[in-house]
Amino acid sequence: MNKSILAGIAFAAGTILSLSAVQAQDAAAGEKVFKKCKACHTLEAGKSRGSGPSLHGVVGGKAGSVEKYKYSTMLAAAGEAGLVWDEDMLMAYLPNPNAFLKSYLAEKGVKARGRSKMSFRLTKEQEQKDVIAYLKSAAK
Repeated sequence: MNKSILAGIAFAAGTILSLSAVQAQDAAAGEKVFKKCKACHTLEAGKSRGSGPSLHGVVGGKAGSVEKYKYSTMLAAAGEAGLVWDEDMLMAYLPNPNAFLKSYLAEKGVKARGRSKMSFRLTKEQEQKDVIAYLKSAAK
């Protein structure tokens, strides 16, 4: 293969990777996705709404750590077992909160009891990435 073809392939691959990275960090799109979460959650620090805790500072935060919020037994146990909401953990949690918590607790040797209060599922991967980007940006 000649150098110009290789350069073209490298440029195209770099462009594709750059575009997918931009999509993964689309906080503006995530703000729109977050509208689905607003019935139960707020982004105000220390102020929970309805059946969900505040999500201010959730990315990088310990699970079950919002004061004055009564978490489900499973989520509280996951926090006690060391669950920290990094991007990977949130990506695993959002499509099926109950299944994720059961699996996480089983891996930690903790018997799962009860259910998560979060019945909503965010199943589209791009929406998950976008809302995580928004949560990160909104906590600043």
